[in-house]
Amino acid sequence: MTVQAVAAAKPGQFDLVMLSDVLHHVPIALREELLIAVHSTLASGGRLFFKDWERRSTPIHWLGYASDRWITGDRIHYLRKQEAADLIAKTFGPNSIIAEARVRPWNNNFAFLVQQ
Repeated sequence: MTVQAVAAAKPGQFDLVMLSDVLHHVPIALREELLIAVHSTLASGGRLFFKDWERRSTPIHWLGYASDRWITGDRIHYLRKQEAADLIAKTFGPNSIIAEARVRPWNNNFAFLVQQ
């Protein structure tokens, strides 16, 4: 079931949505639509935990890229942390990110806690 279908069937029904290591797999043209659908699933005061991977010139990045690109065949497009923050602000509002962090063990991992 797509997030758009969930949003249509259960608007405002979730207190927490987790979107982890997904957005870099989503075609650029569909990212905003996906986040709008996620937004519409959240209950008032609900939160989104968003985590993704930022491109860096490190061996672990190239191993992950190789896996995503040549093993799964995905056409991946990594966002910079600021690009992700800007997209979230556009869909959830300018002050919606209430916390952010880098996630171990790789500095490529970044996360946001977003409040509805």
